Amino acid sequence: MAETDEFLSNPGRNVYDISKPCEGALCYKENDVIKAYLDRPQTRELLGVETPYNFSACSNTVSRGFNAHMDKWGVHTQDYVANLLDRGVRILIYAGTYDWQCNWVANKLWVDKLEWSGLAEYAAEEWRDWRLDGGTEKAEALDI
Repeated sequence: MAETDEFLSNPGRNVYDISKPCEGALCYKENDVIKAYLDRPQTRELLGVETPYNFSACSNTVSRGFNAHMDKWGVHTQDYVANLLDRGVRILIYAGTYDWQCNWVANKLWVDKLEWSGLAEYAAEEWRDWRLDGGTEKAEALDI
């Protein structure tokens, strides 16, 4: 474990894709292009953005709002997702193979514990290959 901790604590690695170096804001040089596009008046009008603020990939204000309402913590996310599934809303849980920050193993663990009407069918499904070089399970409206 010490080897992985040392590797991942290196600030030169991209925590969202550990196979790549960290380049640019939030380790994605593409963020500058995304910000420029989302701050264009035409894009803002198309999206219905009325606020005078410019786009930010990370916002302390938004983060504080989530934390103040406990929306950040997994137990609430699980309840929200389970309720959406019970109403038939289709859900796709996706994480990249090399994503350390939001990894597929952690996502699968919390999804496996969801309490919802399709749990028995979901639990009976076997993990299977997905055409994009990953794995997937499906039951009713849930895909992971």
